[in-house]
Amino acid sequence: MNAQTDFVSFDVNDSIAQFIGAMKQTIRIAIDEIRQSLKNKKIIFIIFIYLILLIIGIQKSISFSAGFKIILMQVFGFFDGKLPYPLVLFYFMPILLLPIFSLLLSYDCISKEVHKETIRNLVIAAKRNSIVLGKFLGIVIINIAVNFLIYLIAVFYIYQRTKQNLLAEGFLLWIFLSIYALYFVALILRKAFILA
Repeated sequence: MNAQTDFVSFDVNDSIAQFIGAMKQTIRIAIDEIRQSLKNKKIIFIIFIYLILLIIGIQKSISFSAGFKIILMQVFGFFDGKLPYPLVLFYFMPILLLPIFSLLLSYDCISKEVHKETIRNLVIAAKRNSIVLGKFLGIVIINIAVNFLIYLIAVFYIYQRTKQNLLAEGFLLWIFLSIYALYFVALILRKAFILA
């Protein structure tokens, strides 16, 4: 009975060690993906255009929010003074642009490794699942960071223009948008994983 307990203990310890090793590989690949993306001029340009479009969206959402309140009041007889109309209207802009942004960030993350033949180095150092999960995490972190930056800009801009403190609402909408982004990055990487 003691030998059987030692065998089970050895299997659990071995499984934990393998899991920790795989997670270290995944994190290393994610950090490498972030570094490569931030050095890539095309990715920087995509992030810049995305930020510009969303900043324009912030400005337009403030100007449309007054008209939106009037329409709600006159047409539907509904007006909630507590609802952060500028932020809610702005929320639709990232929802429309996020799939395109995610696609442009991640469409070639695995195929470029295959094309440059650097995938061989990754496959030797890590398992296939760790490579895909690391690439996924790297792109998701970039996506979440850019969207966090734009939501901070939106909240502070809206506060400056309307004196509404929407930090909590902006944070909540950013979390929803981050969860929304996971789907598109996963969908694109799944296709790349199948094709690679």
